[in-house]
Amino acid sequence: MANQGGAPARAVTGAKPGAGALRHRAVVDALILLTLALLFYLLAREYDFLEHIAAYTRAHEEYELDELFSLAVFVAILLIFYSVRRLVDLVRYARRLSETNLRLSQTLEEVSRLRKLLPVCAGCKKVRNDEGYWQEVDAYLARYHLARITHGLCPDCMAKYYPEVAAEVIEREAQASGL
Repeated sequence: MANQGGAPARAVTGAKPGAGALRHRAVVDALILLTLALLFYLLAREYDFLEHIAAYTRAHEEYELDELFSLAVFVAILLIFYSVRRLVDLVRYARRLSETNLRLSQTLEEVSRLRKLLPVCAGCKKVRNDEGYWQEVDAYLARYHLARITHGLCPDCMAKYYPEVAAEVIEREAQASGL
């Protein structure tokens, strides 16, 4: 049954991580790759890796290591490109997800507001239920557990239906309520 108590609807959390968690993970991945690249650069500069690699490939030309080294550089560039694209895609996804969540929450608020409207017949005061049938107000409220009904008469109806005792009853109720 829909939320009829007027309390704001709570978001349902699923097992999948949200857009913020995915964006955070992508940023962490990019930072790790950049940190590793910087560390590799500093080590290569300190120990002159390229000179050692060049000397090793010249000494062992039959292994064709120079082609493998070029391939490794190319793969590293592709991985950086992939990480940047992944980050951009996740930011775009997060933006679309937040827009969708905003529209969904606005729609949910509207449904909640419309759910609080109760169609009442202006003539007989019956209420139209969710199935489109008209029923008495007390039966409707009892069916949807909105309230327990007690019956009484307002002062106008008391005077209209029981004029002989109306004044006495109205005066007694006024004294009991302290008016």
